[in-house]
Amino acid sequence: QTEGSIAIEFISGRDTYNYKYNLLEDNRNKLALRMLSKNAEAEMLLCNGDNSCPHPVFKKYFQYYRVPDYGDRWVMAAFALSSTSLYRGNADFSIYKQPYFHSKKAQAEAIKLGVTCLNLWMYFIHKLNVAVKVCDDGENDITSWEQALALYTGSFDRTNEAPEISQKKGEGRMLHAMADSLCMEFKTCHGKDGISGPSMVSSRIFKLFLQGQKHLKERECTAAREIKNSMEGVMVIPLLQGLQIHTYQRSIDLTNKDITNLQREEDEAKSAAYAASVLPLLHACSPKDAQNLYGMLKVGSSDMFDLKVFGRVKTILERHYGCMGVTCQDIGVLYNPSTKQYLDGVPSCKEHSLLSEIKEEKFVVRGILVGVFLLIILLICTFKRDNQHFSNMFYYCVKRRDYSDQEQDEIPLTRIKNKWIV
Repeated sequence: QTEGSIAIEFISGRDTYNYKYNLLEDNRNKLALRMLSKNAEAEMLLCNGDNSCPHPVFKKYFQYYRVPDYGDRWVMAAFALSSTSLYRGNADFSIYKQPYFHSKKAQAEAIKLGVTCLNLWMYFIHKLNVAVKVCDDGENDITSWEQALALYTGSFDRTNEAPEISQKKGEGRMLHAMADSLCMEFKTCHGKDGISGPSMVSSRIFKLFLQGQKHLKERECTAAREIKNSMEGVMVIPLLQGLQIHTYQRSIDLTNKDITNLQREEDEAKSAAYAASVLPLLHACSPKDAQNLYGMLKVGSSDMFDLKVFGRVKTILERHYGCMGVTCQDIGVLYNPSTKQYLDGVPSCKEHSLLSEIKEEKFVVRGILVGVFLLIILLICTFKRDNQHFSNMFYYCVKRRDYSDQEQDEIPLTRIKNKWIV
């Protein structure tokens, strides 16, 4: 038997409830971690015909994987040691059946991080969007906002202090614990030394949560939406940090004689899982760079890892920090909390904003010139055809584009016979 009490904050005040139940008989599995992804089609894509769906973050993941339950497909394939069935970013876990794999730890890491970084991460974002949508609809209900915070902290986080003053790291296996475990590796923790206390990510999430809660209670929907957008940006930070640290570990594994095969396998699985969570965001910025990153980090990639490979990964990510809504200061640089030194061979973070602006200006000029040239060709082509209306020129002069083209990303969402047609 388990008993205790819980205090719940309502708009009208604070009430305390006593409870007593049997752990083995009275618990009900109302929402399984798998269902966070399995329900994505109904809750995040279709939404009963709601025009506000899909929300911008989920749309990037759907446009990349082309299925709404991409997280579940990743996790279940890892369980079954089989291949995923995705449009992009597939993972072949059957390699873990090979005799040279020494344990099931790589498989376990792929499953755990898949649940956390794909299923749980997106459902947290989803609940924030639902809360703002409820506000827009004129309802005075902040349940979804508070559910999002519960998803972030998890039930194993036993800190009783108020979020805004807590100086303890998150416990358990949820997003809070993940962010707080990574901050030490980048010297981005909340403590003065950069390696103690909770992560800056968690501190910012809790602070923004309280601000958003206040706005929602007062029906200030526009302000709440701005807070929600900020929280979405903050949540990208641990994904990029996790990808970098495990790509770095993987890059030094082959040259470090003290590293066991077990550790090498774990690092490969972790870097692949974090990559799966970042690739849709990167693809929205640069499909080419996303494809290059996938080739280097996918499950079972044959690349011989060294620091040069890690450098290429790091450069690709930093090139698009601005597009993904983060900065070098947000991410930090790989740091060894034991020696209190930044890791050897890891260059400092470089902002690419100025370089990108210069390149973009060049591309704009070139684009205008190419556009003028093509327009001239199209006009010539059109007027050479007698009795053909000007509006048909694209049909006669240029091959019509098919939605099956892999390079097309802004696609209509059509479902036929339980299959997504894109």
